[in-house]
Amino acid sequence: MSEFPVKHISIRVPWHDNKWDGTVCREPALNTSCLKLINIADSKNETLEESRKGECIQDFNSSDLPPCVKERGTFMAPFSFTRFHDHPYTKNSNDSHSHFKPTPLNFPAYGAAALPFRWMNKKFVFGDDNNRGFVQGFPS
Repeated sequence: MSEFPVKHISIRVPWHDNKWDGTVCREPALNTSCLKLINIADSKNETLEESRKGECIQDFNSSDLPPCVKERGTFMAPFSFTRFHDHPYTKNSNDSHSHFKPTPLNFPAYGAAALPFRWMNKKFVFGDDNNRGFVQGFPS
């Protein structure tokens, strides 16, 4: 069995003007910091968000969730919820990923999904001329 080192994690979350409490921002059009994150900027709908500003997302349909939810914008929400995740490779990888269906992700109250950014970087996984990668450090 492989032994993995114990490490701390940090989770990137977008700015929210109401304590990340599971609501749409109180002033979505004024929250320009979320535009720094491409996954929010590319799908932000300020008109829709303005019409629902301050509302709790708990009872929203998955398709009505603001894009910040994908980026952990609800990590302090005091309720659980489910959102459907579309794998990003389904759009461009016909053979390898096109069979992936939208996947329900369940978030407990005060929960957030952490992404292992370092583990997804080829340099850290396979190593390079100067560093051993995870593959060498933790063989299967």
